[in-house]
Amino acid sequence: MEDKELMEMICLGDEEALEYLYIAYWKRMLRVSFEVTEYEEDAEECCNETLYIVWQNIPKTKPTHLWLYIKKILLRVSKDKRNYNRAQKRSEFNKVYYDEEWTKSSRGSVGNNVDRIAFNN
Repeated sequence: MEDKELMEMICLGDEEALEYLYIAYWKRMLRVSFEVTEYEEDAEECCNETLYIVWQNIPKTKPTHLWLYIKKILLRVSKDKRNYNRAQKRSEFNKVYYDEEWTKSSRGSVGNNVDRIAFNN
């Protein structure tokens, strides 16, 4: 099926167009998204979100090259997902776990030991 026909179907709200989009572009979309996100599940999620965005916006934008339009959206969605995952991981590594009881006990024992060694008590 030609891209023009596919876009016309989407503009008319024909749900079969989603099946044709899936058949025509899914493998390419997965490959592009996986290169950015590096996780299969994230790539699939990004592809699904991209198809939804395409479905919602084609009647308004009417792109001339469907694959380039899909790829542009997919790259944005995939980069957002990658950045979200990296920010989440970064925040997990920067968390400081504070256990008041552990701090008190370690200060007491380490502090007392250091004092004993330093002052020969």
